[in-house]
Amino acid sequence: MARMFFEVTNYACELYNEVPRTVQNLNIFYNSIIKVFGSRKRIYIYFVTEASPLPKPSISSSGFAGEFFVRASRQAEFIDLLRNEKPIFADLHTGEREVYCNIRTAYEPTGEEEKAN
Repeated sequence: MARMFFEVTNYACELYNEVPRTVQNLNIFYNSIIKVFGSRKRIYIYFVTEASPLPKPSISSSGFAGEFFVRASRQAEFIDLLRNEKPIFADLHTGEREVYCNIRTAYEPTGEEEKAN
C-alpha cells in the first residue's frame, strides 16, 4: 500500500494531439497533462481519449512522484478547481483493496462567495 498526500502549491498544463503511450500493458492516447506540485512531490494527471482504457493510478518507488488517468472530457473541471480554489490537496492511494486519486479543496464554509466585504 502506498499513499501520497500533499498541498498543491503549483501546477502546469500541457496540451498535445493524441500522444500514444503504453502503461501497465495498456495502449492509451492522451491529449493533455496537468502536473501538480507540492512539498517535493508531484502527480501527473493524464487526460486520455474516450476510446482509451484507464490504467490504475501509480506511485513511484521513491514515493515522491505519482500519476493517474482521467477522461479528457473532465479536464476543464480540474483546471477550474486549480485556478479558483485554495487550498488544494492532491491525494493518491494505491492499495490491494482500495485505489483512488483526486485533487480536492479543504473543508470550506458554505456560501463563501456570497459574503459581503
